[in-house]
Amino acid sequence: MKSSIHDFELKQISGFSLVEMAIVLVIIGLLAGGILIPISEQLQNTRLTDNKNKMETIKEALIGFAVANGRLPCPATINSNGLESPSGGGSCTAQHGFVPFQSLGLSGQFNDDNLFADPWNNPYGYSVTARDINSNNQPDYTTTGELQNIISDATLIDETNEQLGMRALTLTFSEVTWNPNPCSGAGNTNCNDLEVYNDTGAGRATLTYDAPAVIYSIGKNWAEYGVAGTGIPSTFEAENVGATVNGSRTYQIAGNTEFISREKSEQAGRTFDDEVVWISKTILIGKLLKAGQISAP
Repeated sequence: MKSSIHDFELKQISGFSLVEMAIVLVIIGLLAGGILIPISEQLQNTRLTDNKNKMETIKEALIGFAVANGRLPCPATINSNGLESPSGGGSCTAQHGFVPFQSLGLSGQFNDDNLFADPWNNPYGYSVTARDINSNNQPDYTTTGELQNIISDATLIDETNEQLGMRALTLTFSEVTWNPNPCSGAGNTNCNDLEVYNDTGAGRATLTYDAPAVIYSIGKNWAEYGVAGTGIPSTFEAENVGATVNGSRTYQIAGNTEFISREKSEQAGRTFDDEVVWISKTILIGKLLKAGQISAP
């Protein structure tokens, strides 16, 4: 009798141990799940910070290139091996392309097509103005010596027949009301600078309307969408692309001169994780003046 009672007690203890173990495993699972979410968020935040820092480095490198060469570099293409295209600038092979990291002397993360990549393995996009204020087929900000030529151009005059001089470098199409019209009015043809807004449609705020260059990263959801078809980007993010380039995979790049920059959001239909930075034209001109690359008449 003692033996069977003892066996019952052992089975009961053993049974309670299994139940307790199951409870412990459930608790561990819940705790692990609760820990993994913050780790995932922390990883994303780290990537966002890293991305922002890299883009500021690219921006500074572009300004440094301009100070040394008197012009901005052209974008790299899928086949230019990280060099600006064409070599030596002038009329760029493409207004919208990739960061010419070789021309800028940058090191970092590269993808399978040797493109300078963000933390999600998207290549950094780089767009430059196609402004040609004196209509000589020599883009103002990517052609060596052209900025000084514009300052000295006697045909660029205002409504009082006074030579524009330095003013020609910052003239916008909205400022021009006289003939000849160096910006070609509403078409903004010869003052084809880059614009950045905080939204799409009416009522949006203009962040800049005359950027000579824009650098952008299309972030995590475009990467997921491009690889697995998930994380469909919002209309805000779609505004930052519009054209495709084929390499080892299809890359999304800018398709026009308008960009969107706004707060990060994960709200359905209003997602935004792009990073967009631009070079201020007035700051760039000031640095070129200080470096002696251009001079006032």
